[in-house]
Amino acid sequence: MSLTDRDIRLLREILKTCSVKVENDLNQTCTVQIYGNHQGSTEKADTIGASFNVTSGGIETRSLEPSTSGWLPFLYLNLKCATAPTSGSITARLVKAADDVELLVDTLEIRDISEHNPDTDPGKIFIQRW
Repeated sequence: MSLTDRDIRLLREILKTCSVKVENDLNQTCTVQIYGNHQGSTEKADTIGASFNVTSGGIETRSLEPSTSGWLPFLYLNLKCATAPTSGSITARLVKAADDVELLVDTLEIRDISEHNPDTDPGKIFIQRW
């Protein structure tokens, strides 16, 4: 039995699975924390899973499933570098299905050691629906 794209979309909707794919083209490692919330804001958001590092030039993907990570309807990322990058950018996508991908981080050029999230970089880091 093979599944059609429609079957896969229906299963994803029922199971609420998704993946967060981070591509780090910065010249420093970046620490990423996924957050979830019941509303489309950062106020009173909860961490989802442990933070993870994406090395310079690296790509990391974290798959989220309600049975292991819990479920909240909105997701966003918090990014921080221990050493200030001097070049490059970081991009992250929320992958719900092959034809359903949304930007979480749009080529953000980090040049400091501050935390970056939708409040600090609203034109580059987005809150998306799970």
